[in-house]
Amino acid sequence: MRTIHWQVGVLMLIAILLLAGCKEETPEQAVINALQAIKKLDEKAITKYFGKVVDIPDDDITEYGEYVELVVQNLDFKVLSSSKDGDTAIVKTEITNIDMIAVLDEYLDHVMISVFSGQDESEDEMVQLFVDLLSKEDNNTVTSIVDIYLEKKGRSWILIGDEYFEDAILGGMASALN
Repeated sequence: MRTIHWQVGVLMLIAILLLAGCKEETPEQAVINALQAIKKLDEKAITKYFGKVVDIPDDDITEYGEYVELVVQNLDFKVLSSSKDGDTAIVKTEITNIDMIAVLDEYLDHVMISVFSGQDESEDEMVQLFVDLLSKEDNNTVTSIVDIYLEKKGRSWILIGDEYFEDAILGGMASALN
């Protein structure tokens, strides 16, 4: 009799673990996982949460990966609230990142000084200047509060990025370029 109880207990434990593993992802979890994927530059997870195949050629990763990594390395975020309506959701999120407007302003100031002083800096020197500016420990940050829209796909959620979300992720770079 004791053996049967033990076997039933093991089967119940397995059933509980299986049911726990089948738990659906919440919109909040999807946003957190997607933002962590961006910070880690995890192409597979980014594809999962944005519903698009992210296919960055290896040459681009080699050539631009360092810069992208520098832009997202200080990305920080906090979910503030969420609402769900059937297969759609909105997750209000606070996103903080390097202030790219300040970085680009400083970069352009240097470029203008170089041009007007007659200094001829090579492209490599200009790229290094940009890397150095992105790498500074005391860079200003900018915080944005954005509504992230999601749609349910199977057991997970897909983030629907808009210009406000993208601008927040990139520290205002789109705003700076405009």
